[in-house]
Amino acid sequence: MRGNDMKNRIPACAVRLVLVLAVCLILASCTGSSPAFRPAGGLPEEEALVPRLAFAWQGQRYRTGMDARNALGRLGENLFAEVVSTNEDGSVNRVYTFGVGQKDFEVATGPERLGGPEVLKEIRLLSPDVSTEEGLHVGDPEEKIPEIYPEAVREEEIWILTRGMDILEMQVRKEKITKIIYRRETDEPNS
Repeated sequence: MRGNDMKNRIPACAVRLVLVLAVCLILASCTGSSPAFRPAGGLPEEEALVPRLAFAWQGQRYRTGMDARNALGRLGENLFAEVVSTNEDGSVNRVYTFGVGQKDFEVATGPERLGGPEVLKEIRLLSPDVSTEEGLHVGDPEEKIPEIYPEAVREEEIWILTRGMDILEMQVRKEKITKIIYRRETDEPNS
C-alpha cells in the first residue's frame, strides 16, 4: 500500500466502536415508556403530571402500583395475611389486613402483569378509623363525596373517581359510605 492510502484508512477498531455505539443508541431509544421496560410503580409519560390517588396511614403514603415489598415493610405488622389465588406464571396474589385491634384496611398484592414484580393492586378502607388523604371515611354520609371529590361520577351505588390510571371507588348503601377502594386500571387478565 502506498503511504497516502494508509493515512486515509480508518482503523478497524474505530469502525467497530462506532457500530457498537450506534446499536446501543438504537436499543436505548426502543425502551421509551413501554410498560415492559417500566419499573414497578413507574408512570407512563402521560400520567406523570396527573396527581396520584394515595392513602395515608401513620404518616406514610401508599398508592396502587407501588412496590409491595417496600410498602409492606413500611406498613409493619399485619393482623393476618392470606393467599387468595395463584397466577398461571406461579406468582401469588395475597391480601394483608391491617388495623389497630380491628380490620381497618386491607392491601391486595400481586403482579401488575404476568411475570412482573409484586405491587400493591388494591387498598380497601374498611373502618371509620382510617380515611382517604382528603379526609373521606367509611361511615360518612354520601353527600360528602361530591364535596371532597367533585370530579367523581356516580354509577348506581358506587362513586368512581379516575385520575390517570388510578381509580378510587366509594361504595354506598343507604346514603352512607360502606367501603373505599383504591385500584389501578389495567388491561392485564390477572388483575
